[in-house]
Amino acid sequence: MIGSLLVMSTVDSSSFENKLRLYDSFAEIHQIYNGPLRFQQATWDNIKHESIILRSASENSNITLSFERRIVRINTNNTGKTILVRKYPEQKSPTPCEMIKEEPEYSIVREVETGFYFRVQNDLIEYSYEPQTNQIYEVSFYPILSNHSLIITYVINSLRWHARYTLQTFANGQTQFQILADIINSSPLSYSFNQTHLMSGDINLAF
Repeated sequence: MIGSLLVMSTVDSSSFENKLRLYDSFAEIHQIYNGPLRFQQATWDNIKHESIILRSASENSNITLSFERRIVRINTNNTGKTILVRKYPEQKSPTPCEMIKEEPEYSIVREVETGFYFRVQNDLIEYSYEPQTNQIYEVSFYPILSNHSLIITYVINSLRWHARYTLQTFANGQTQFQILADIINSSPLSYSFNQTHLMSGDINLAF
């Protein structure tokens, strides 16, 4: 777990929406904070971790509160879950077992019917669900006051935009000049926002 002390500043109440601000090399996400957020590894790798802050949506600009930010890495495994095990490759019907300790090559399991424990090669294990192999990161803030509306903001590297210009000429001598905005998502993830703002200018991040 990583802990750090953050000072909360106030923003205009119009920011209390899921909003995206796009720059030419990164993006800033604003979203409502209703409790701990969890990020899959692919999403977490695109976030500038130092940029994660909590802000108040209060209209009282004199409010300044402090929060502790907590980042917890959750190792996803199948411990305690029911799995299906073939004790040998030729076994026709797999045996229901409980995962006790999951390891890279061999795992320790407990047979549900007999209660016996044994080690099994991982390639003899079957799942009735899609197992999670990547880690999950949980971000939370403490303490949280119940009488405050809050938003969380953070910077990601995988979204950006740039302007593109076209000039079209017609047979009658008229011309048409267009300015287009290309939004680039370099990650396999999809995003959805209530508002998107295209920002211009050079922004130098300190992190």
